[in-house]
Amino acid sequence: MTLNKIKNPKVMLINPPFYRFITFSYAYNPMGNRYIAAMLRKHEYETYVYNFDFPETISPKEPDWLPYSENYGEQYKMEMDNLDNPIWKEIEATLGKVKPDILGVTSMTPQMNTGLMVARLMKKINPNCVVVFGGIHPTSVPYETAQYPDIDVVCAGEGELTMLDLVQTLEKGGDLRNVPGLAFFDKAGEYCKTESRTLIADLDSIPYPIRDFPTEAEREFMLHRGSILTSRGCPYSCTFCARKPIWGKSIRYRTAENVVDELDYMHHELGIKNIMFEDDTLALRFKRMQELFALMEQRNININYTIQTKVHVVKPELLELLKKTGCTNIAIGVESGSQYTLDRIKKKITLEQVRTAVRLCKEFDILCNSFFIVGYPWETKEMIQETFDFMKEIDSSVVHLYMLIPLPGTELHVEAQQENRIIAKDWFYYYFQNPNAMKRDHFSNEWLYDKYLEMKEYIHRSRRDKIKQRSRSMKFIYNKVKDNIDSPKRLWYMGKRFIKLQISDY
Repeated sequence: MTLNKIKNPKVMLINPPFYRFITFSYAYNPMGNRYIAAMLRKHEYETYVYNFDFPETISPKEPDWLPYSENYGEQYKMEMDNLDNPIWKEIEATLGKVKPDILGVTSMTPQMNTGLMVARLMKKINPNCVVVFGGIHPTSVPYETAQYPDIDVVCAGEGELTMLDLVQTLEKGGDLRNVPGLAFFDKAGEYCKTESRTLIADLDSIPYPIRDFPTEAEREFMLHRGSILTSRGCPYSCTFCARKPIWGKSIRYRTAENVVDELDYMHHELGIKNIMFEDDTLALRFKRMQELFALMEQRNININYTIQTKVHVVKPELLELLKKTGCTNIAIGVESGSQYTLDRIKKKITLEQVRTAVRLCKEFDILCNSFFIVGYPWETKEMIQETFDFMKEIDSSVVHLYMLIPLPGTELHVEAQQENRIIAKDWFYYYFQNPNAMKRDHFSNEWLYDKYLEMKEYIHRSRRDKIKQRSRSMKFIYNKVKDNIDSPKRLWYMGKRFIKLQISDY
């Protein structure tokens, strides 16, 4: 299929709003768009990146939970569908200001509705704009995604080379059938899925993600806590995880030198002092970790950082290295307090390994974030209580709790479809606070929601008490002042949070 030839194409890459519509202040950095933008700019294409889900105000407090109903979240969706909402007015103004020739939209599953709304607004402003959807959801269901009338092309899988190839092809007026990694309906209405694009073997060949931000608030927040990705992929097969369609099961690594070059730029040029390593399993190769941190020491890169890893690699020798090099926080996926459930979701860990990992983090004075899920279709009330009891037993520094959502691209989604469990008929409702995405065997969704709120209340109370206690230490206060000394606005914000914490429930 050939579209109109675009001379000197201007590209705009956006992350559509979602959390803003459910009143959840969640500041996150969609790195995929920033990597694609870096690749396009390297080839001298004018490219802009906007995160339309960045909150107006950043708050650690979650929104008030809605009362349970079978139509849970419907009022959020009604507000999302209202084009008079100020969020849509702001987005429409930005689209009109940039006037891109090519609009790239990244989308997780619950963002599809808002992504389509952005596409509709874009076509209203410029009917000839080529709208491209990519990310986890479109990659998982390319045929369905390509059917929407305001979507011209789906970019399936890893995006850097596919988007570059697509933009170059559009600039030349070439045939999209020759671009690997695409899905679309041609002008005759026939579905076309081109050959899959091979994953990028040499990650060092990808330019660093761009780090310019359209607003001062976003810039200040994102440069206070930077993100870096040193590898892609995960060798495990957790049945609830939707990342495999993008990156596959093998792990590809950047060289330590390439990673440290980026860290050097982030720390010494941009002034970033706090880093989040976004790798799914950063610590699987201990020798690579040693090499990485030795190079960081040689380059005088003194940062605080957070990692994510599997519990079975959390051992004294790893924690000793992490503590010495500035690690303040380790995030681990626990998922359940039932060994039966862990085995069934192919987590490949044991409860005893979790106990050991959390205990060792405490011994080395490294915060441990644990992540749990409730609402698996086979779970009994007793299994969920086991999870609650286990959560209390390990007593990690911070606990995150979600309800299971059978996301497209996951083994659990396939099972849920085969067993006729899916309730949610709209992608908007596939978010982790919605109890009604699917049917369960042993309890009602209302019971699940009530139990979830009981567990969340315990988590918030426990977290509040721990933060309150930790915040009163001189070491904590000193580190917070040191980390924020270059930003009077952040110091003021931290000061207000400290006072509020001491005199209120949060």
